[in-house]
Amino acid sequence: MNCSLPSLLSALVVILVAFDFVQGEMKPTKFAKEVVCEGCHAVIAETNKILGKGKRTDKTVMNSLRGICNAQRLNQYEFSPPTMKKVCDYWTENYETEIKAALTNGLPEDEQEIELCWISTDICKGVDRSHFRINKYEGPSKRKILAATKASTGEAVDEVADEVTDEPPAEKKEDVKEEKKDKKTSGKKSSKSKTKKDGKGKDEL
Repeated sequence: MNCSLPSLLSALVVILVAFDFVQGEMKPTKFAKEVVCEGCHAVIAETNKILGKGKRTDKTVMNSLRGICNAQRLNQYEFSPPTMKKVCDYWTENYETEIKAALTNGLPEDEQEIELCWISTDICKGVDRSHFRINKYEGPSKRKILAATKASTGEAVDEVADEVTDEPPAEKKEDVKEEKKDKKTSGKKSSKSKTKKDGKGKDEL
């Protein structure tokens, strides 16, 4: 089977593009990961403000995207408005398809953010927002992020809650209750025993 060089090169490009999309790698940018992650959050948040609760189509989303990368509009985020405008432009210019998919999937806003910032891309993975001083938004819950990322890779999600919650499993809760009950009972017995001893001591006197 003979293949021309252009055909081979075209096939190679398709494979590389597909591989890049699957891996969720980001397009080149000069901005730090935290800045690009904040830009991802801003794109979802600001577009939702414009769209409201009305019907969403590719056209309405595209019209909304044209109005979000405005420095004055982006003044409540962690980084300076000029920086936020540039990183917002980076998102709308490079990830139009992914943004539209996230905003029209019918999910709540925090899950749209997970879709764009953790699954379609992984730019917010590992970003610690706790040191942000201006924008105190904490981001989507770890439980939802883990559930969504596992679901996107076909992994089981039934144990997600136990993995990310600080609460002990139901069995452990019962053990804790029993332990507390035993301590209370033991304390009451000890108190009664002490009272009896004190009474005997007084009688002997």
